[in-house]
Amino acid sequence: MDAEVLAGWAVQLGSVCMSVDYRLAPEAVYPAAIDDCEAALDWMVRRHVELQVDPARLILFGVSAGGALAAALALRLRDRRVPTSGLLLESPMLDDREATASRSWSVPIAGPTTIRLGWRAYLGDRFGSSDVPADAAPARATNLADLPPTFVAVGTVDTLHDEGIDFAGRLRTADVDVTLREYPGAVHGFATIAPSSRLAHALGRDQFAWLESRLA
Repeated sequence: MDAEVLAGWAVQLGSVCMSVDYRLAPEAVYPAAIDDCEAALDWMVRRHVELQVDPARLILFGVSAGGALAAALALRLRDRRVPTSGLLLESPMLDDREATASRSWSVPIAGPTTIRLGWRAYLGDRFGSSDVPADAAPARATNLADLPPTFVAVGTVDTLHDEGIDFAGRLRTADVDVTLREYPGAVHGFATIAPSSRLAHALGRDQFAWLESRLA
């Protein structure tokens, strides 16, 4: 669903963009999807000459549930001491615990019931337990130090709003370079739902400027 965005970045930034066809829940629960993302990145790095990829300039990108996977992969790569240049999160789904105020909001897109359904599907028997690791729900990570510079985009009419804000704040506390952007009146996935809207164009400009600075 992000093919047009990725194609634009590839052309305008002279970059290579790879979209991972990871296994989906509930047929495949954690850690299938994040394992697939890690395997795909490792495959790309092994073939970086053939693919014309600079392995020292990797940026991870994810929207919604894909934001959980991108952040989880950043945590895994940090622990493996694999350098990454950036983490780009758009309306990220980071916390399964329903602990923030916005997780109770009645919103028009992806309300609390939908988000809960997603976490139930992905975590399987782990849902609602204390046995949820950080690479399943990145907000559970106790240490966010040494993650790459991160861009976080959240809408103000999104049930995931608060956890995105909280995650950005914790990254700053851990001395990670963070760019946080809030989009007034934006619902979950607004850029995908209304790609020609003023809000989507604003997000696109902000993301592009950040990517350009990271890849310069």
